[in-house]
Amino acid sequence: MLRPVGTWGYPRLAALVLWEMRGNVLVAILLCIASAPLNEDLARRLSPEALLPILTIVVTVFTGFRSNQAYLRWWEARLIWGAMVNESRNWQLQLLALLPVAAEGSPQHTALLERQVQLVWTLNRELRPGGTAPTPSSQELLSQQAQALRALAASGSLDPSGLQSLLRVQDGICNALGGLERIRLTPIPAAYDLFIRILVWSFGFLLFVRLDVLDQGLGTLEGFLGFLAFITAERLAAFTENPFQSKVFGLPMNHICATISRDLLGASHPLAVPPEGSQSPVWS
Repeated sequence: MLRPVGTWGYPRLAALVLWEMRGNVLVAILLCIASAPLNEDLARRLSPEALLPILTIVVTVFTGFRSNQAYLRWWEARLIWGAMVNESRNWQLQLLALLPVAAEGSPQHTALLERQVQLVWTLNRELRPGGTAPTPSSQELLSQQAQALRALAASGSLDPSGLQSLLRVQDGICNALGGLERIRLTPIPAAYDLFIRILVWSFGFLLFVRLDVLDQGLGTLEGFLGFLAFITAERLAAFTENPFQSKVFGLPMNHICATISRDLLGASHPLAVPPEGSQSPVWS
């Protein structure tokens, strides 16, 4: 997601939003230009006086509902990633408390921490659209953690209560992984998405036609800006519905994973700094 920084932070955000919507904006401009000579006739045939007030209510309800649901999906994903950060820290603390002092810094201890870091970065890649699936997968890494815990218990390095404590942390990590996958794999129904897009575009175009006819001067500009505002509201909701996809609207997963890497492996570890840099205005 874009993090507005400095004087040009918000203009840059507006420019990136328009760039993400460039196809929609271009179609809207061409549609308005093409219809301009016919707007008076179109207003009489397609936009009776009572239609726009009714459509205003309908469009507001549907776009508001979609925006609310999109934000809830985005916020739920952020909460789950927050839980992943907490469980990763808990994983480190439990290992320090439950393993023998001699095991701290040992290859087994380091491998358990590094595998957790590998797991969150692997999950990061799995959630993003496109690309090749990482090997091993996040589920395979969870299995390797369980096998490592079983080996520690078998060697006597972990007593039964310590093993149960670490397995509870693994349960939390597994639940977070499943929650994020559920959000990615259950997008808004395509029919509902299509219906709202058609509704918003129809209303926005009729609004442009009506305002253009009422005022041949500023009415054209006001109508187009109103048209663009409703398209933008619908598209912002659509972009926000997938919190793992866009660098502008998605969650800053690289920074979240870098935070986990820093907590578990230290600030000097290469994975403790996100690929785009810690001071980048774009958090992806």
